[in-house]
Amino acid sequence: MECPKCKSDNTQRLEMIYDQGTQNIQTTTVGGGYGRGPAIGTASTRGKSQSKQAAKAAPPGKPSWFPIVALTFVGIFSVGFYYVGFAIIGLAIYLGIKTSQAKKIYPGLYQHWLNSWMCHKCGEIYQQV
Repeated sequence: MECPKCKSDNTQRLEMIYDQGTQNIQTTTVGGGYGRGPAIGTASTRGKSQSKQAAKAAPPGKPSWFPIVALTFVGIFSVGFYYVGFAIIGLAIYLGIKTSQAKKIYPGLYQHWLNSWMCHKCGEIYQQV
């Protein structure tokens, strides 16, 4: 695949760049000590490590209903403060409409991302023709 901007053939699909530059991390640490008596404990850590290039090549964010549900509950419990509660519920309704619209166009955005390439020479992101 040749870059339309600089004509380099050093190109790669965004999906591959994202997959190669993103790692999920999960670790467990065990420790012990002695204070008033012997003690032992564990801690676990989970996260994600990502290169800047992988972040640039990330897929479009998938719309989530969680913020709308959370705002609705906060609004319901804030109705005692009248305008604040109703304003929060109104914001939740507005965001619900926007999320519903985003869920309809997400499959097209994701397919667009799957067909996108990045040039490693000039950084151009383009569609496969």
